[in-house]
Amino acid sequence: MMVLGAVVVVLIALGVTGFWKPGFFVTKIFDVTAQQAAIKEVLTTSLGTPAVESVSCPADQKVKAGNTFQCTVKVAGQEKKVTITVKDSDGNYEVSSVK
Repeated sequence: MMVLGAVVVVLIALGVTGFWKPGFFVTKIFDVTAQQAAIKEVLTTSLGTPAVESVSCPADQKVKAGNTFQCTVKVAGQEKKVTITVKDSDGNYEVSSVK
């Protein structure tokens, strides 16, 4: 009986820490629609890329420091790439210049 009680306590602790604030069972991913709009804004405003028509990023990208992925950017009718580098677990990221 004592072992069963200890197992239950461990399972409860694992469940609480795994899901709380988010725990290791919870994976944060970017809102792709919001991210695409933000990247377009960064490219046109901060990086001075003219005529950005659209931005398309892959869905389900993890909010994890060091994660990188590419988005396709349509500039003046041509498809180009930008690299996104996730800086921290808060969802801050860096956008490369258009390539």
